[in-house]
Amino acid sequence: MREGKSIPCKVRLRSMEVTPEGKEIRKEDFFGEVSTSEDGTVLSICYEEVIAEGSISTLVIPGKENAVIERSGQMQSRMTFDIRQDSRFLYETPFGGLPLEIHTEKLDLKERIFPGGESESRMDLSMEYDLLQNGISLGHHIVNLTVSYTL
Repeated sequence: MREGKSIPCKVRLRSMEVTPEGKEIRKEDFFGEVSTSEDGTVLSICYEEVIAEGSISTLVIPGKENAVIERSGQMQSRMTFDIRQDSRFLYETPFGGLPLEIHTEKLDLKERIFPGGESESRMDLSMEYDLLQNGISLGHHIVNLTVSYTL
């Protein structure tokens, strides 16, 4: 399949983190860019978020068997979500790096593609995972990413 095009998109991020200290819910919307294959399938999503310490560019590479979220800027990481195996990554901050592990419990990708611009296409990526440091859970995470775009 050949690469199609990059087009503007709306990104809706909804997440929940549960730790022994409590629950944190995050709801944010971003504008970004989606790269699609020739048939409209999403190959990657890129968006930028601004935080108090600076900005972070996020690249999401969705897949049915695994997904990758790569962040660069003030904080940097490359997280792989795969229900078949745990993954390790380094979370880098201005204060140093933190080695972490991801145990993915659920990964679900759904796409509705409407070529020709007659309707808005959509991709939904849902992930549920535990974030660990040295084998100890730092929290349980549920992330839903919805991307809307017109072909």
